[in-house]
Amino acid sequence: MTKIKTDPDGPEAQAEACLGERTYHELLVNLNPIAQPLASRRLTRKLYKCIKKAVKQKQIRRGVKEVQKFINKGEKGIMVLAGDTLPIEVYCHLPVMCEDRNLPYVYIPSKTDLGAAAGSKRPTCVIMVKPHEEYQEAYDECLEEVQALPPPHVKDSGTCSGSCGAGGGPAELAHRRPCSHVSLGPVACLLPRLLHQLFPEGRASNKRLLLRACADSPRTVRGGSKC
Repeated sequence: MTKIKTDPDGPEAQAEACLGERTYHELLVNLNPIAQPLASRRLTRKLYKCIKKAVKQKQIRRGVKEVQKFINKGEKGIMVLAGDTLPIEVYCHLPVMCEDRNLPYVYIPSKTDLGAAAGSKRPTCVIMVKPHEEYQEAYDECLEEVQALPPPHVKDSGTCSGSCGAGGGPAELAHRRPCSHVSLGPVACLLPRLLHQLFPEGRASNKRLLLRACADSPRTVRGGSKC
């Protein structure tokens, strides 16, 4: 599991980097366009610890199908999504479902680390942590910080400042690469939400084609501007 380091420039961080372990900053490079709101380094660590405690009490839901099933059944909890999951059509409808049901959700940088926190050797793109008396204090602390995160939004200036993760998030995002969705403006950020409205089941082939077109388009039109 990738270690989240408190001092990326310290001697311990440099020693571990030599061993091939990635820092929080390095993980941010792999974020997909919709990974907002994004947990800070500190909150990410807290969420991993809470997930580990929830696994011992069997209070987690794991994977898109299982999580979606129990959201529809009315279960409550914190939705933790991996921000490096691609293609985004795999789970882009889940944040919309959370907002419709007032469920808190947050992205973390790595699906590999998320799976490891749940005790699995396989990457996991989404986990829902349910409250339990054995770790209620840790859960409430995570819940408070997740709810305090700024919601994803889109400006009208033609630059992507919400779901692409370039604006309104933690300071670490200043190190992200230039936004590749400038050419599409707000459309790139709002497309997952629109497609969920059109195809609520998330299985339509038209949805797959539209999302693929959105992902491919910016590659040919890169203005090089930073968000």
